[in-house]
Amino acid sequence: YTDGACDRNGDLDAEARAGAHFPANPEDDISTCVPGRVDQMNNSGEALAILLTIKKLPKEGDVIIRSDSQIMIDALTINLPRIAAEGWTEYGNRVVLELTIAFLKDRPGKVFFEKVKGHSGDTGNDRADELA
Repeated sequence: YTDGACDRNGDLDAEARAGAHFPANPEDDISTCVPGRVDQMNNSGEALAILLTIKKLPKEGDVIIRSDSQIMIDALTINLPRIAAEGWTEYGNRVVLELTIAFLKDRPGKVFFEKVKGHSGDTGNDRADELA
């Protein structure tokens, strides 16, 4: 499960965070700030959470990443060709997305994304939200 959050989203003093929860291995959970040189917004937090999750998972075998962000799932799947062709103009978190895509391409195993509803009582998603 991954999640991003941002205090004061859209403001100049915004601070974004990333969280990831590994139900089978909670000791691997991630809670971190989005680096200052990356645009501070909730989508940057979500993108960083996905990137750090991919980096932490074993490369072998297929995995499912559950996220409540349809925007990030679409950016990394169905919208990726269009976004790349347009030069990433609509994405302030381009650096994080490009790194995520590089790690996705480097994995021999497949990564599947599953949309979960946020703030709905899904314990895994709720934990990722707390970590973010």
